[in-house]
Amino acid sequence: MFNNSNKSYKEVPGMFHAIKILNRRIRCILLLSLGFAALVFMGPVAALGAGPAPVDLGSAGNFVILAETGITNTGSHTSVITGDIGNSPGSAAQMNDVWCSEITGTIYGVDAAYTGSGDTTCFAGNPPLANKTLVDNAVGDMLTAYNNAASVVAPAPVTELGAGNIGGMTLAPGLYKWSTDVNIADNLTLSGGASDVWILQIAGDLNVASAGSVATGIKVILSGGALASNVFWQVGGVTGATLGTYATFNGTILSAKQIICQTGAVLNGRALAQTQVTLDANVVTNVAGCPPITLLPSVLPAGMVGAAYSQTITASGGAEPYTFTMTAGALPTGLSPITTGGVIAGTPTATGTFTFTVTAADANGCTGSQAYTLVINADGCPPIALLPTVLPEGMVGAAYNQTITASGGAEPYTFIMTAGALPIGLSPITTGGVIAGTPTATGTFTFTVTATDQNGCTGLQAYTLIINAAPPAPIPTLSEWGMIILMTIMGLTSIYYLRRRKVDF
Repeated sequence: MFNNSNKSYKEVPGMFHAIKILNRRIRCILLLSLGFAALVFMGPVAALGAGPAPVDLGSAGNFVILAETGITNTGSHTSVITGDIGNSPGSAAQMNDVWCSEITGTIYGVDAAYTGSGDTTCFAGNPPLANKTLVDNAVGDMLTAYNNAASVVAPAPVTELGAGNIGGMTLAPGLYKWSTDVNIADNLTLSGGASDVWILQIAGDLNVASAGSVATGIKVILSGGALASNVFWQVGGVTGATLGTYATFNGTILSAKQIICQTGAVLNGRALAQTQVTLDANVVTNVAGCPPITLLPSVLPAGMVGAAYSQTITASGGAEPYTFTMTAGALPTGLSPITTGGVIAGTPTATGTFTFTVTAADANGCTGSQAYTLVINADGCPPIALLPTVLPEGMVGAAYNQTITASGGAEPYTFIMTAGALPIGLSPITTGGVIAGTPTATGTFTFTVTATDQNGCTGLQAYTLIINAAPPAPIPTLSEWGMIILMTIMGLTSIYYLRRRKVDF
């Protein structure tokens, strides 16, 4: 019963016990809500290495190329192979097309039948038996690694992405699975850190499209510090894997059949095939433990007919000293072959646009490559520079507009794209240098723009344009719900506190 004079009341029997229980629950909910609110305000916790565990290659990881029925070379014996190669159970004679002049490493065979070009200094065969055992064990480990890669089930795979057409996409670390062929007809980006892993399980064939030059070749691009040694392509198709002309590919290929590297293709990884491997003027590098090696400058200044030209290319990221070679294309007429120290020099005798690739090998045999386009102008042409040298990034669904300008020559200038491809959704560059449109797909796109002045003198600039995904649509934040819950609980607690203090409402 209430008494207004002293503000006292008489509790209903059992009511106090019920309120005590309610109070305990309220305090529990309050603590949980505070923890929840703390998480909301702190934001997400950064994840550690993403994706599945790496595939254990065993002793197969010590080889850059392994085959069971031979390693053929259909080109002019100008491949650059860094790492060991081997063939088992087939005879060592099935590797005669690979010459010692093409390899920095050892050719391992099960017998003594290798002859190559006549130079056998790079060959290790049987006898002694240890060489046969070494390559036999490596092929056995290759088969085990293939089966292990095919049986990975965690994390939950992304299945049938793009119906097998993944060119132009950017893939996060993870497990990817297709029941079809996989075709890469445009640059593919793998974006992640140095500890992230990609396993791509392909029931059909793997096909990378061909192109007419190094500059326009299809590329599997690693970004964000991702390493080729953490990328595994398990290919189960009846043909196997085909790297198209002038493609650049990253990762270890584990093929149930053959691996074909067409003219000028570059493989940073391993070619591990259960039948044969075919080469044609390729660069193949074992990336186990190799850091990314960068060549600078990325763009060469233009030259002029009759004027002495000299440019030194440098490398970083690996172990000094570096050795430089030209692995594709041709230098302008009049320039001497690149020196092992990276110097390109001479006096050009003809105008033109020349494309070539320079590869730097560090002290440990790790390599990095850079594709170049060198313009030689007519006598009397000044150097023409294009600005900006770096393009701002774009976003899917957002209008993009950037104007490229030129200086150093005689106005007006005419602009054209001479290599590569613009992002999907952007219109061709105008003669006035405008790149505009609305991107419709994410990706990293490389292309070259050339400016020509009124006297016919030219300058060029290589560009990389990144198109990011659009941000997700805004939704009510969890922090708002957390505050509502917290305020409600505080209100209930205050009411109960006042009742316990016998305060009249």
